[in-house]
Amino acid sequence: MKATCHKKLTPAQQESVTLLASESFFCSERFARLFEQIGGTVVVWLVHHDNNVVAALPGVEFGVWPIKRFQAMPDGCYGRLFVDEKYVDQRAAIITTLATAVCRAGYARSYINDYYGTIETAAMMTETVSTQIVEISSSDWQPEHESLRRGIRKAEKENVAVVPFSADRHMAGFLSLMMATEKRHRRSPKYPPAFYSGLAELAADDDRLRWVWCERDGQPVASHIYVREGDMLLYWQGYFDPAFSSLRPNQYMMFLQAQECARLGMRYLNLGASPPDADGLQEYKERWGGKPYQYKCYTHQSLLGKIL
Repeated sequence: MKATCHKKLTPAQQESVTLLASESFFCSERFARLFEQIGGTVVVWLVHHDNNVVAALPGVEFGVWPIKRFQAMPDGCYGRLFVDEKYVDQRAAIITTLATAVCRAGYARSYINDYYGTIETAAMMTETVSTQIVEISSSDWQPEHESLRRGIRKAEKENVAVVPFSADRHMAGFLSLMMATEKRHRRSPKYPPAFYSGLAELAADDDRLRWVWCERDGQPVASHIYVREGDMLLYWQGYFDPAFSSLRPNQYMMFLQAQECARLGMRYLNLGASPPDADGLQEYKERWGGKPYQYKCYTHQSLLGKIL
């Protein structure tokens, strides 16, 4: 077996990767290519056996040697090693081959967010990440905490309108809302406008990406971006104007998305990982109910990566 990294795939390789990774939005090529707007290069690590592609790990590279980084996937999004079902009995050998090759590739740093437990390797360091998972499949599901249920009822009385995001109608307001939010938190915007333009195009074409918008009297109130992965709805990005906090838009928007996706067969709402020092945010997530789910992020650093 041999593992190699590819920036361009042959038609046969592309067909194999598409078949292996078709179930995952995060590992799709169109999603990965959004990170080209911040200097990323889409790559796929392939494991070959007897000239056949037996496994694939999509990801994105950033920077140049010797400070190049590899992420599967960026921004805490979930990566996954896809193994051809004909070779599942060789999974251990495939993982060892892949992990060894990634560690020897010369990356200053590499990260694999292995939410689904597809890697399981001792060749890389591990960090434990925790997210809050809420089961939403029951027909009468409600958030666990009364304060959230009360906020949802208030939003309904206020006739808060939540609509699918439209780039033509909402992009200018969104960018204003996003930049104001980042300024409030004393941060620079993580992504440029072109990233969000591409994201909006993707949301219009792929219903696994759900971007919803709320405004009042023409003023931006809140934006939520969710991703459907299998039977899970993941809350990925959100921006909010606290001047409209009395409307309770965030609770209402999340509740509506959970309800709608449950009707589509989704079983779980994933509220995402919280920064270690964000106790208030973690407490808010716990009010939705559910329980913590821990998974591993595999990391590797070169000597230079350790001192950067």
